[in-house]
Amino acid sequence: HKNAALQARARQVLASVIPPSRAEVAAKFQPAIALKGDAARGRTQYQGRCLVCHKAAGDGLELGPDLITTKTRGRDSLLEAILDPHKEVAPQYIAYEVNTKDGNAYLGMIARDDATSLSLKIMGGAEVTLPRANIKGSSSSGKSLMPEGLEAGMSVQDMADLLTFIEELK
Repeated sequence: HKNAALQARARQVLASVIPPSRAEVAAKFQPAIALKGDAARGRTQYQGRCLVCHKAAGDGLELGPDLITTKTRGRDSLLEAILDPHKEVAPQYIAYEVNTKDGNAYLGMIARDDATSLSLKIMGGAEVTLPRANIKGSSSSGKSLMPEGLEAGMSVQDMADLLTFIEELK
């Protein structure tokens, strides 16, 4: 709203439903970098939050990178990637929205692109192949499919446990 007083009042009234900034979230979880974690408890966090898109230790789906490939990044870099998934996205993990002439919209990563069709890997690990003749248009914001806010409900210790689980993957 244009009225500054009304803006301030709205922020105050809606404070409980306005998500915190990524900087505020990063500051909250920063202590997890130095905290000793428990890999077994971290596996539980992985299973509840990451398994639907990431493989780790033979479990999970392969939509995002296998977490064993991320373990050498260091705790601070891992934490940043979890809390701010759109900050740095490898080209093969950029999300695209594809609209079809029959009115459907798909969000996923390009798995295959050729003269006759476009295949997208979508949430849940499925792959959808769309004939080129049925594609109305596509666009990308350059973001990852990984949503912000996966840390909701986690404590700093929970995050330390998750980081330890990732670091100890074999």
